[in-house]
Amino acid sequence: MCCKLNRFCCCAFTLQTGTKVIANVYLLAEVIALTYLSISEFCGLFSSTDLVTVMALAIFSTILVLIAASKDSNASLLMPWLFLCAILILGWFGYIGWIIINTGGHAVIIFCFMLIGLAGIEVASAALAGTIGTMLVIYNWMVVYSYYHQLMEKKDQPFEEDADSISYIKYP
Repeated sequence: MCCKLNRFCCCAFTLQTGTKVIANVYLLAEVIALTYLSISEFCGLFSSTDLVTVMALAIFSTILVLIAASKDSNASLLMPWLFLCAILILGWFGYIGWIIINTGGHAVIIFCFMLIGLAGIEVASAALAGTIGTMLVIYNWMVVYSYYHQLMEKKDQPFEEDADSISYIKYP
């Protein structure tokens, strides 16, 4: 695997700790988003039960990640979150590609204008926030994916006992 990480956040934390931090942050954001969507739908501002359902699935998959990271076992519990996050990342890149195709390549010109300051500050800040957010989501996915592989390697290793932990029965 070429993109395997050994540590989270510049060698400061283990992958298990990093996965716990990522899952807690995602869970908080997902609960806030679900609450907002539910209130908006109740008030008539927004009506999409599909989006609420997807957010509920995201919360469920994040809870599974927390369970796997807390017990430091059962790597298969990480798969729903990895799958949903990969769909999110691929969907974002597909959306950007769709914008470029539908604007006939003018999106690249607009992006160049943002870089040299001719576009509005709102467009530039939204593009910058989207880029940074996408990079963070990709890094978080890589951390959880590396932790998944660490758990799989741990599961495949044979159980080793050291000489101090073995107790012998002494017969008289």
